[in-house]
Amino acid sequence: MKRFFLIMSLVFAGMMAGSTQEAWPDSLNTAAATASMSQMERDVVFEINKLRSNPKRYVQEVVQPFLERFSESDMEYELSPGLWMRTQEGVKAVKECISVLKKTKPLPILYPDEILIKAAHAHTQDMARSGTFSHNSSDGTSFSDRIQQFSFDGTVWGENLAAGFENTAQDVVLQLVIDDGVPSRGHRKNLLSPDFNVVGIGCGEHPQWRTCCTMDFGRRVAR
Repeated sequence: MKRFFLIMSLVFAGMMAGSTQEAWPDSLNTAAATASMSQMERDVVFEINKLRSNPKRYVQEVVQPFLERFSESDMEYELSPGLWMRTQEGVKAVKECISVLKKTKPLPILYPDEILIKAAHAHTQDMARSGTFSHNSSDGTSFSDRIQQFSFDGTVWGENLAAGFENTAQDVVLQLVIDDGVPSRGHRKNLLSPDFNVVGIGCGEHPQWRTCCTMDFGRRVAR
């Protein structure tokens, strides 16, 4: 009997690796020395920068091999041995993602921002305590107000939320860049937005979805 596991994702705008021919440049690992982030969170920044810096390579090494994990129905894929993920769009969404990424030009990479890190950590912890999964805080504070409460002085900002992933950075980013079941593809748009140059990541446990991750994006005029 197949066991099914669900994922959830939310977007606010303001796994399955293939063989690697060569290592990704260390310059993409912009959060490597950021003490305020966990290893998982630093890895998510690295993974986002892989995607942004070379979308075509990311297709070849990450997204394309993912297709091999789908069942004959094209709607379910094996997350881990014996654990299956039921999707809303199936293979169709993956192929659409591949088509988009192949046409996407390289984008500037993101750098960790301490204010956005604090904001992301706070929201992930709030969702863990309250059991909620929303861009609004458990007290009703909106994402935009929350970012401003942390005194982020950037010019634009956005947020992605992911939950139910299998606890690797690649799982998180792949889930959001495919954006299954999200007609606007808002998570993908945030990941590939040229408007952002800084990011904060907060990953942790969630009482309902096992794991959750907050990505707060922004732009600062000068670095």
